[in-house]
Amino acid sequence: MPGKEQAFSTEANQDVNRFNAYIDQTNSLQNDWKLNYGAKFSFADEHNLQKYFSETGPDLSNLNTDSRQREHTYNVYAGFTKSFSLKFSLIASLSGEYYTFEDYDEWSIFPSFQATYTYSPQKILQLSLSSDKSYPPYWAMSGTTNYVGYSEIQGNPYLIPSKDYTSQLTYILKSKYIFSLFYSYVDKYFVQLPYQSPERLALIFQTTNFDFKKQAGANVVIPFNVKNFWMPRLTLFGFYNQAKSSHFHDLSFDNKRFGYYSALNNTIVISSKPNIKAEVEAAYTDKNIQGPMNLGRMWYLNAGVKWAFANNKAELSLKGEDFFNTWSPDIRMNYATQNFRMRVIPDSRTISLSFIYKFGGEISQENRKEVDTSRFGKGQ
Repeated sequence: MPGKEQAFSTEANQDVNRFNAYIDQTNSLQNDWKLNYGAKFSFADEHNLQKYFSETGPDLSNLNTDSRQREHTYNVYAGFTKSFSLKFSLIASLSGEYYTFEDYDEWSIFPSFQATYTYSPQKILQLSLSSDKSYPPYWAMSGTTNYVGYSEIQGNPYLIPSKDYTSQLTYILKSKYIFSLFYSYVDKYFVQLPYQSPERLALIFQTTNFDFKKQAGANVVIPFNVKNFWMPRLTLFGFYNQAKSSHFHDLSFDNKRFGYYSALNNTIVISSKPNIKAEVEAAYTDKNIQGPMNLGRMWYLNAGVKWAFANNKAELSLKGEDFFNTWSPDIRMNYATQNFRMRVIPDSRTISLSFIYKFGGEISQENRKEVDTSRFGKGQ
């Protein structure tokens, strides 16, 4: 806009000090009972700093941000494993958590169990309930703002974690055919979405909490074997999605949609000696929703070939993915004051050549705990 040009640079820094401690214990009791229990503690001290340096025009130091936030998480849990018979077994646990972040604090209970009933080796029925908590990135919880053209990426210091509850009923036939029903509910679901400012020319990207997000559906996995030459696997997935928010900036919404997903994975034996196989994958997903937005249909086609040799210790693989560059949705929003269409144009087509050689046995990493860095960095 004439007379309103601005040129500036920014300097951003994130410093996170994090401490974790945990203790776990498992006891084997009589009658095939196993009891496990423990406690975890996590502390994070997070410091975000962003400075603006004007190269033309007025001083921008009033936009500088310097925030420090502290987070504490206390968790205790107890559970058991028990085989009540040759056919029925149960794994169950209960976890209690106290979470504090600045002035926000919350008590939560997370139950989980998995019950398995084996009619026969060919027929298995499983019922499960899982619950957990998801935490937003530290940078998204700060008050910083980054500018990209007419877009602004804003932090949100009022973000809180979400609680996820998922239940699933699964029937496994002949150890290969899988039929399942599931239901998922995410309380205070959070995601980064665009929002058109009604006051100025700006598209604001900010991570916000919804009231909830829920999904229900059915899934079928059917593998085939055609004369040990062609081994396709068909996956069919039908679902119902709903997302609701009472305070999405200055709006509220309750978006719902039915949809489906299908995929066909094929393994084709080109030669058994030498061991050469081709793999062809195709998938299609119907229209979906993301908050108040509607996502268009997507599909992809992947193909590759693998050659295993040297007593299957070595493997040479050539693979191409998303040949037609179609695995990207057309995003639309036409609701209340919001009316925009976003067509992201990435080039997701890839071709890769890899070589793997296994020298000996694998190194066990069962007791190794990786450092969780999922909440570090800007994650934009």
